Amino acid sequence: MTNEPSSSNDSTPEWRKDEKHSIQREAGISNIEQTSGKDLLPEQGSSGEKSVVKETPVGKTDSILERETAVRNMRYLLPVEYYNSGPNYLYRNFKIASIVAAYLNRIIVEISFPRHFSQGKGLEEDIRPFNTTFDVKQFNKALPTISIENFKHKCNNSVDAILLPPRTIDVNMAELFDDYEKHRLIFQKLYGIILPKESKAKNESLLYPLGSDSAIDDIKCLAIFSIRHFLRVEVPNIDRIKADIDKNLIRSKDVRDAAEHVMSSMCDGKPYLAIHWRNKSAEGCRFGKQCGQMNIVELVNENAKNVVNDIRVLQKQYNLSCIYVAYPPYAVLFIEILRNSSIPNVFDNGYILNDNNPELEIYKQDDYMMSLLEQEVCFQADVFLGWRMSDWTIIIQRCRNRMENKTLTIEIQNLPSWKDE
Repeated sequence: MTNEPSSSNDSTPEWRKDEKHSIQREAGISNIEQTSGKDLLPEQGSSGEKSVVKETPVGKTDSILERETAVRNMRYLLPVEYYNSGPNYLYRNFKIASIVAAYLNRIIVEISFPRHFSQGKGLEEDIRPFNTTFDVKQFNKALPTISIENFKHKCNNSVDAILLPPRTIDVNMAELFDDYEKHRLIFQKLYGIILPKESKAKNESLLYPLGSDSAIDDIKCLAIFSIRHFLRVEVPNIDRIKADIDKNLIRSKDVRDAAEHVMSSMCDGKPYLAIHWRNKSAEGCRFGKQCGQMNIVELVNENAKNVVNDIRVLQKQYNLSCIYVAYPPYAVLFIEILRNSSIPNVFDNGYILNDNNPELEIYKQDDYMMSLLEQEVCFQADVFLGWRMSDWTIIIQRCRNRMENKTLTIEIQNLPSWKDE
């Protein structure tokens, strides 16, 4: 599905209306070679013609909206990220890439997402389309998108340049290019998209001020790599851009509808508490491996018993009728502790698995979809307890912080009874 930029000004975020696109930072573009001397310009664009550098006249008469519409109609940004961690890590990187795309006035490509690596091996090609995860129409209120297939068509199955982190940021370039080569092969295999080979990317990288009309805007099909490092780059109006992206990058309508069914049937539509219990201490136990941090596992389990009273207090204080707990399989002891403590109405994904609603079948059979559903249930909760170091929690936290109706979000480690040691 192709999603063209909207021509209506009504949905234009406020941060775009006064954005001056000042050049305030540097970033590396790996197009063809890296030099130790002066910067070079890319020799060819996707059409095979020489790039023409155009300086932006001071005080030009074109409005910013007219300029951004013209640029967006022919400029794209492809996030190159795939296998380094679980889906929520990739969601976060997609958000970062979206911030860069918004700043550069580019259309971002709707990449797909793999299942979590902890679900087993051989999942490299088990990917989910963007619109299975996110509501494309809603996200287009913040940023225009293009499907993978349409991007390939408009860019001849390749990209013109790779946007790299600024050289002012401490990055191990040897590790970066080793990782890049793995991604290059994956993107060619999965998507049929050709990225520059590692040898070219190493030797022909160019330094430009990010956001410069004379450099970046002349490159039609641009990719961004090592995305997480762009978090450390200063972007004008970044807080407003983040807020707009967080507000509009929401889970797909099918997932939201399924969550609404679960919430209304589980708690009769009454206020509820949601908990994400993922401490990462026992993740080494998966795939039949022996746990290597048993002391931490035992400490976390002891803390699980300690916070039961804190949960009781929250239930009473906020009049919460039930509790939903999302957790990975190796953390099942926590919900057993809750239920053995005489706390009523404690639910987990077993409630979903036992629901006879045919619309929930896809979630029962697919751990990726189940995770999305549980995440939406936690996002909509009146009170949410999350795990500080988990991307799964962080995604929920940041979106909840943008909610207009004030809901309570607490990190589990901040509960009164939690003991760090």
